[in-house]
Formats: sequence, C-alpha cells, structure tokens
Amino acid sequence: MLSKINKNSIISSFWIGLAISLVFQKLLNISANPANLMTIAFIGGAIGILIGTVTEVITVFLPISMANPKMYFIISGSIGVLITFMVLSVTKLGLQYSFSPSELRIAVVVSVGIIAVANGFEYLNYKRTNIKLEAYKKQLENQ
Repeated sequence: MLSKINKNSIISSFWIGLAISLVFQKLLNISANPANLMTIAFIGGAIGILIGTVTEVITVFLPISMANPKMYFIISGSIGVLITFMVLSVTKLGLQYSFSPSELRIAVVVSVGIIAVANGFEYLNYKRTNIKLEAYKKQLENQ
C-alpha cells in the first residue's frame, strides 16, 4: 500500500517549506544573518518533508470514495497552514522574535498563497496526466 506514495510530492513539499520560510524571513525582516536565514530555511524544508510525507500517507489510506483531487488539495492546504505555524514557531524559538498580529496575518496570507499556487501547478499536472491517460486508452481501443 505504501508503494503508492508519490515521492515527487514529498520532494515538492521540501521546496514549499523552504520557500515559505525564506519568504517569511525576508518579508518580516526577521534575520539579517545569512547563516540564520539558511538554517531556518532548511528547517522549514525539513518540516515540509515531514508534512508532505504525512499528507501522502494519509491520502494513501483514504477510502477510494474520498480519493479525489479536491480532497487531496484540502488536506495539502490544511497541512500547508500547519507548516506555516511550525516555521513561525521555529523562527520565534530560534531567534527569540516576537510576531505582531499584522505580521501573523501577512504570514498566513503568504503561506496560503504559496500553497494555492503549488496546488494549482499540481492540479495542472494531474489534468495533463489524465489527458495523456485518456489518449492512451483511445489508442488501445483502436487496436
């Protein structure tokens, strides 16, 4: 059952976590030190891998009646917001940085935007794959 896990999705979760943490740090001017910037960025990426793996495992075990793109994107988006709060927590604990309410709103909006764009690309890939599958089915029927 675990052989159905999409490893590319887990890898993309790393990049999403890394991107979210970099955007936060630059947008909120959290750290000017490049070492802190990269450390927190890679921690965000590691959290992304963890969350991506959890997302994939959850979707593998979903009943077939619930296994559709909409459910996958809902799970992925929800977990993306969790990544945001984890990255913010790591940043707050690691740098003793205190977030204002407006900074938290900006962080959530930016992370949801990044997740939405990533899910949009994932959906386009899903649609392209389905179109290729349908063309292949028609080719098999014609033989």
